[in-house]
Amino acid sequence: YTEDIELKDTAIIINATPVGQGRLANGMPISIAQLELLREGTIIYDLIYQDTCLIQEAQKCKLVTINGSEMLILQAVQSLSLWTGEAITDDLIKAMRAGFKQPVIS
Repeated sequence: YTEDIELKDTAIIINATPVGQGRLANGMPISIAQLELLREGTIIYDLIYQDTCLIQEAQKCKLVTINGSEMLILQAVQSLSLWTGEAITDDLIKAMRAGFKQPVIS
């Protein structure tokens, strides 16, 4: 990343990089200083399934955070519906979300 990218009026930031997992687990695709400039209510969506440094730092800044578990769950819901021909209930979606140790949206 570069510090000179203007993000203060951004509504959503999506991390679709491997930064935040594996050997890059302690990294962030943007800096804490950039996160601190974002408006409350800005969405930080990290496609990595567990909470990353990006998610943790965004929560400290009171930003809306979503980790990749939500995308995984919604893909599973769509696939299950296509395979079975049945509508998937909200209760099943809640149970799938509960299967993850950390909340997917905070």
